[in-house]
Amino acid sequence: MSSITLGNVNYNISLTTQSNAELGEGNRGRIWYEKLTMYIDKNLPEELKIQTLYHELAHGICEETSFNSMLMDKLGENGYEIFIDSLGKTIYNMIHMNNMNLIEDYIKKSK
Repeated sequence: MSSITLGNVNYNISLTTQSNAELGEGNRGRIWYEKLTMYIDKNLPEELKIQTLYHELAHGICEETSFNSMLMDKLGENGYEIFIDSLGKTIYNMIHMNNMNLIEDYIKKSK
């Protein structure tokens, strides 16, 4: 098991199977705020596991910034999931398509 910190909360990341009740039927992933755990279906192809991780991270970020309820109310369940999916993909692309260390070094050295 691995973990990640979002805000002041440490979430465990657990790879599991569709038969695990924590994952829920038909879900590729799930975040349980009360259990501080993100569950990801370990039988998914590698790319989908990573995509699912970032989707669940987007849920966690919205929860830790207190925007989850507002977004759900404003967007409805389907619109909310579309937003979360887009946010997760954007975070993934930002991290993996850029050399963030070089960009941060540039900012630190600029006067």
